[in-house]
Amino acid sequence: MSKLNKDIEKRIKEYVSEMTPIERKAMEIAKNHLGTSFNIEKSNGFREFLKKKNYN
Repeated sequence: MSKLNKDIEKRIKEYVSEMTPIERKAMEIAKNHLGTSFNIEKSNGFREFLKKKNYN
């Protein structure tokens, strides 16, 4: 795994750990409804998280 992938994986874990229970439930519903087309990296919530943390 490349350094970029490791950084993204770390940020995804951080993002999920900071979610409220309602946000986690919404993510699970999105995963179930979208199936393989679900991509957390493209989600509005994750993009806002990156902006808020100045990761972009």
